[in-house]
Formats: sequence, C-alpha cells, structure tokens
Amino acid sequence: IQAELSAAFAANEMLQTKTKRLERELKITKAKIPSLERMLQEEVEKLEAHYKVRHLQTDLDVTEEGLDVVDEQYVQKLKDQRALFEKIRSGIEDKLATAQK
Repeated sequence: IQAELSAAFAANEMLQTKTKRLERELKITKAKIPSLERMLQEEVEKLEAHYKVRHLQTDLDVTEEGLDVVDEQYVQKLKDQRALFEKIRSGIEDKLATAQK
C-alpha cells in the first residue's frame, strides 16, 4: 500500500507540475491573441485596400478606353467637318472664279 501511495503521490506531483506548465502556456497564448488579432486585422485591411486599388484601376482602365473611343470619334468628326468645310470653300472659290470670267 505504501508503495502504491508513493507512486500515486509522485504521479499527482507530476500531473500538478504538468498542469501548472500548461496553465502558463495557456496564459501566454491568451496574451498573444490580441496581438494576433491586430495583425490579422491589418492584413485584412491591406487586402481590402489592395482590392479597392485594383477595382479603381479597372474602372480607370475602362474609363480611359472609353475616352480613347470618344477621342477617336471626336477627331473623326472634326476631320469630317474639315473635309466638308474644304468642299464648301472649294465650291465657293469655283463659283467666284466662274463669275469673274
């Protein structure tokens, strides 16, 4: 019986020591949680910012492409108007030349 009691006390001591160590580790781990949560939140914010920048870049690219099309259409319209103006001027010059003869 004495040997069993000694073994039980030794096992109890060992379990208490192990329990204290685990409690310390748990306390340390719990202390790290706010820091880890902050780091995670910072990463989430970085990813959200990156997504917003990419989304804005896509919007900008689409807008620039649209402006390029509008610019090309405007330039073509100006060229067409210029050609019409030249045609009208040429016609007037021809009529003036004919009238002066």
